Amino acid sequence: MTYAYLTPAFRIDCEGGVHSVFKHAANAMMMLQSGPRMITLAAPRTPCLPDSICIPEEMLAELEIPMPVRLKGDCLIVDGRCIPFLRWECKPLVAYGGYPEAGAFLAATEPLANGFDMLPADIRQSAGRALLTNDAPRYIGLGFGLTPCFDDACVGVMAVCRAMGRNAPFTISDYSATTDISARYLRLAAEGYFSGPVTALIDALFTGGSIAPRLEDLLAVGATSGSDIVYGMRRALQRGV
Repeated sequence: MTYAYLTPAFRIDCEGGVHSVFKHAANAMMMLQSGPRMITLAAPRTPCLPDSICIPEEMLAELEIPMPVRLKGDCLIVDGRCIPFLRWECKPLVAYGGYPEAGAFLAATEPLANGFDMLPADIRQSAGRALLTNDAPRYIGLGFGLTPCFDDACVGVMAVCRAMGRNAPFTISDYSATTDISARYLRLAAEGYFSGPVTALIDALFTGGSIAPRLEDLLAVGATSGSDIVYGMRRALQRGV
């Protein structure tokens, strides 16, 4: 059975097309009444992602841009082929009572390299200072890759702030400066939705679970995306500890 992890935005039928294709996942840009919004079509072994549908790998290998995609009820229709799916509710991150593993997390991530290291020193310093202020939106799109390092760090900040029961120190209203894929994750984070590796690490951090294996899983995400998210988490925790 194919599984879907969809936020309330995708409770309605919608249409769109394949936006981008990778080895183990593809993205489709769907047209909603509120505007375009992306879903990920992923291989079954891909970590749980909000607004994603796991599809057979042989089908994933056949996807091409701009192949038509449609959601109708509990069925994914790709290029005329209908694949029924079991809909699992994608729940937003909730606030915890405390963060007992903050010290262990900060110690384990102290020497960690990340995408900020590739930026010029002056830009790296000014972006780092802005990360926990309402100036953060000025730096959206800063960095390299499909999800620039500053954007990923913002996701880490939003995850920790939400787990603390606090508002993020910034509000992003314009996503045009960054990539479509990064804008997707920033919007989801603003709504409280995060990937499986992020939520697993947050759960360990705030409930006293084992940090090491969950940190390892997050660091394995992307070239530097995992470490950039961790950098944002560190900054938010340092402010809250």
